[in-house]
Amino acid sequence: MPGDDITNAELARRLDAMRRDFHEDFAEISRRMDSYVLREVYAAERQAMETRVGVLEARVKDGEEQRRTLTRWLISAVVFPCAALIVTIYFNLQGPR
Repeated sequence: MPGDDITNAELARRLDAMRRDFHEDFAEISRRMDSYVLREVYAAERQAMETRVGVLEARVKDGEEQRRTLTRWLISAVVFPCAALIVTIYFNLQGPR
């Protein structure tokens, strides 16, 4: 068919367009590759994060233990003496039997 034949100039334009498309595609692939993290870097960052999480968990556990200790101290230092005082006052108000 006469319409299927292309000229050398058209062939050159198509090849140039294809070359530009490939160049743009490879540039895009290169940009995307720059955003990826190497496996070793990922593993190191993950290990550092796990270490930080472990430290934070230990601090939370220590904080909880300190809170329990403070609660026990408050009960023994404040509540028991107040209860003893109230019982003493109650029995003193009752008078001798």
